[in-house]
Amino acid sequence: MKKYLLPICLILIIACKTTPEPAGKNAGSLQFYTRDRLIPLYEGKADGPAERDLPNMHIRLKLIDLNPGDVPTNGLQRLFRELFYDGMSPQDYADKFITDMEKEFRQGKEEFERNPDWGISVFSREYEEVFETDIYQPGLAVIHRNWYEYTGGAHGNHGTTYFVIDPAAAKRLTLDDIVKTTARPLILEQTEEALRSLRGLKAGAPLTEGGFFENSISIPDNFFLSSEGLGFHWDPYEIAPYSDDSIEVILPYESIGDFLTEKGRSLAREVQ
Repeated sequence: MKKYLLPICLILIIACKTTPEPAGKNAGSLQFYTRDRLIPLYEGKADGPAERDLPNMHIRLKLIDLNPGDVPTNGLQRLFRELFYDGMSPQDYADKFITDMEKEFRQGKEEFERNPDWGISVFSREYEEVFETDIYQPGLAVIHRNWYEYTGGAHGNHGTTYFVIDPAAAKRLTLDDIVKTTARPLILEQTEEALRSLRGLKAGAPLTEGGFFENSISIPDNFFLSSEGLGFHWDPYEIAPYSDDSIEVILPYESIGDFLTEKGRSLAREVQ
């Protein structure tokens, strides 16, 4: 995850159509709304050298929504807002989020004034939330949300959440929609072997030899579909140290075809 330290002291609102409308029924086209805000610790100070010597908070949001002029009737916009924005529109979510973060940040003024020698970086903050589309087709949407947060200390933290969606049904799909329940142990076995391969381990070797915390894992709910196969994602600290960053593996469709539900096989055919 990249840090963004742009010298911007205004709220920028940009709406742009970035993803074309799929050919399927009630698909709708997508837009992204971007907010970029640099918040000084002290309210009302003029921009200039003095302000650059004070802590600040940088917030960057890139939020996804259906085009307001092209909203389908199947509830997909409502699903987006429930999944991503606590039921709010992207604009209202951004307004509330920035207001809440600004209020919390400015509560640190007294501590900064007591300990100015700790340095600006200890009190400055960063937050980034970015949505991206991996797949947007009539029968399948795969969207992921990246976040990054720095709240002082040696480094920030970051993570990614995938959303696998059936646009026509306006439904977020679970792994049970894709993989047969009876095949979960076999999917787990292949996932652990994929992790061993990622670390250059021999088949069946203890995962801890590759730097993982444990010798066995659980199948994460954080999954995605791609043209190559069924993927799983782990954020830093989930199964390995922060230094290993995020971890992803993809199980090729040709190796798991018998483990997929009818819905899973249909989606695999669509994205390949």
